Amino acid sequence: MQMLACKRKVVATAVVVAVFVCAPIASAAEVSYTPDEYKVFAGSDLTIGADSQIWGRAGAGLDALVYASAMIIYDGTAGDLLVNDDVDIRYNVRITGRVMAFNTNVSDATIDGILTADAPAPFPQLEYVSIGGRIDSWGEVDIGVASTVGGSIFQKGSDRDVYLRENVTVAGVMHINNTQTGGGKPWFNVHSTATVSGPGGSIYEGEWKITKLDGTFTSGVGPPPPSATEPDTYAFSLRDESEAAFDETGVTDVLYGDGETVVVSPGTYRDLDDDGTGGEGATLRLSAGTYYFRDISLASTANIIADTSAGDVIIIAFSDLTTLGSNILSRVGQGNVVIRVGDDLTIGANSTIDADLLAYSYDVYGETSILTIGNDTWVLGMVYSEDDVVIGDRVVIPEPGTLMLLGVGAVCMLLKRRRRRGRA
Repeated sequence: MQMLACKRKVVATAVVVAVFVCAPIASAAEVSYTPDEYKVFAGSDLTIGADSQIWGRAGAGLDALVYASAMIIYDGTAGDLLVNDDVDIRYNVRITGRVMAFNTNVSDATIDGILTADAPAPFPQLEYVSIGGRIDSWGEVDIGVASTVGGSIFQKGSDRDVYLRENVTVAGVMHINNTQTGGGKPWFNVHSTATVSGPGGSIYEGEWKITKLDGTFTSGVGPPPPSATEPDTYAFSLRDESEAAFDETGVTDVLYGDGETVVVSPGTYRDLDDDGTGGEGATLRLSAGTYYFRDISLASTANIIADTSAGDVIIIAFSDLTTLGSNILSRVGQGNVVIRVGDDLTIGANSTIDADLLAYSYDVYGETSILTIGNDTWVLGMVYSEDDVVIGDRVVIPEPGTLMLLGVGAVCMLLKRRRRRGRA
C-alpha cells in the first residue's frame, strides 16, 4: 500500500509560489496546471451553488462541494474538476470532463470523463451515477446502486475491498490489485444484478480471471491488465503575487452620489464609497491604468465602465471590495479588466462583471479571505482566490467566445437603465 503525503508550503510576504501536492510518495504521473489555466480556482474550499454553470476547468486546494443541477462544462479545452482533498457532488450535477480528488462522494450525477480517487482510505459509495470514462482508485472500489461506468475500473491500491452493487453496469473490464494469498484476502462482492460487459465479461485479479461471485478463478491465465497511462495525482501552484503589490494607498477618497457620473483617473486613493446619499445608480468611468484603494464599496445599481482602448484597467484594493447587487462592470475596448483584492471580494446578486476576479490572503488579522459571487450573477472572466470561493445559485461563468457579446449587452443594459432614470 502506498502512503500519501499532503503538503502546503506557507506563502511568505516575498514573491513566492506556493505549491500544493497530494500524491503518493512514490513517483507517479501528475496533473498540474498554472493558475491561468483555470476558470475557477480556490486555494482552500470551493462551493458551487445550484443551477450554476462554469465553462472551463475548476480546482480546489482542499474540498469542493457541487450542488443540484450545477454544471462544469467543456469549453473547447477543459471541463474538469480537480480537487486536492474531498469532493462532494450531489443531485443532478453534470461534469463534462474528468474528476480527480483524494476522496470522492458522488450521488445522482453524470461525469463524462475519468474519475480518479487517490486516497488509500475507502472509496465512498457512488449511487445513481453515470461515469463516461474509467475509474481509477487507490482505495476500496464501491460502485453503488444503479450506477454505470462507460470504461474499465482499475483498483490500483493493493489489498482493498471491491463492491459492485445492485444494477451496476460496467462497459469495460475490472482489474483488482491483490497481493495477498490464502486467508485474510480482501472481500470481493459482485451483486447478482451487476454486469461487467468487457471482453468475456472479464474481471481480473492480477492476470487471473474471476469467474464466480465467491472469487474463485479459472485454471487459465487471462491477459495482463492494460497499463493506466492517465495521471494519478494532482498538484497546483498559487499565483505569484507579493503583498507589496497591495501596499499603495493614498489619503483622498473617491466619493459618488445618487445617479452621479464620476470620472476617475488612474492613481492612488484611500476608499471608494458613496458620499452618504446611498450612491444608487451612479456610474464610475475608468480609463487605462492602475487604481489603488484601501477599500472599495459599490452601492446597489451603481456601475463601472472601464475603457480599455488604450490598455488594461487594473483595480487594486488592499483590504475589501464589496458590491451590493445589481451592479454592472462593463468593458469597452480590447484590453483586460483585472480586480485584485488583498482580503474579501464580494459580488452582490444580479450583477454582470466583465473582469478577472483575483483575491489574495493579506488580511492583517490572519483571517481566511473569501471570494463570494451572489445569486443570478454573470462573471465574464476568471475567478481566483488563495482561500475560499463561494459561488451562489444560478451563477454563470461562461466560455471566452461569449464574452464580447455579453460585454456589449452589459453596456446596452447600463445605458437603458440610465435613460429610465433620466425620465423619472
